[in-house]
Amino acid sequence: MNIIPLSDHVLEDVIMPFESYMFITTRRFIEKHDNIPSHTLSVFVRGQRNKFLLDDLSSRKEGLSFFNQNMKAVTGHLPVGTDVNCFILYLEAETSDEIDDENYIDAFEQLSAVVELFSKEKDSIVAMVPHFHQVGMMPHIHILHQRKTAEHDILQDYILEKLS
Repeated sequence: MNIIPLSDHVLEDVIMPFESYMFITTRRFIEKHDNIPSHTLSVFVRGQRNKFLLDDLSSRKEGLSFFNQNMKAVTGHLPVGTDVNCFILYLEAETSDEIDDENYIDAFEQLSAVVELFSKEKDSIVAMVPHFHQVGMMPHIHILHQRKTAEHDILQDYILEKLS
């Protein structure tokens, strides 16, 4: 499985519409997915992994609220674009045998271990939400994380270094 992280995407000041998309919390975004697998999304807070059911809307909303409340504890307000970095990490199957949820979940779990370490080392907050069956898209993972400096692609570089 090839791991292909894109560069950071700049978010507007108000990030709630993006969060609704990332955490798949509104009908409009739910309908863009052929299937939401029975797995989890993760929110890491300073190295502590917190899991929320991916195939349960209430649990996804709980994960979103958990991310926002932890960010608010750090920033003093609900997160805005200048508080976070976000990017997509594509999962590209090398062979047709790799195209299934089990392999995507395995890749997600391997990446989660790396992100958990990043979150601990950098004393930061990170959310990871898999989108394996979004219509017209390659399987991917959305990652939203606390921004501490003006640097970009910090987590992507960290992931690539740890996986090499």
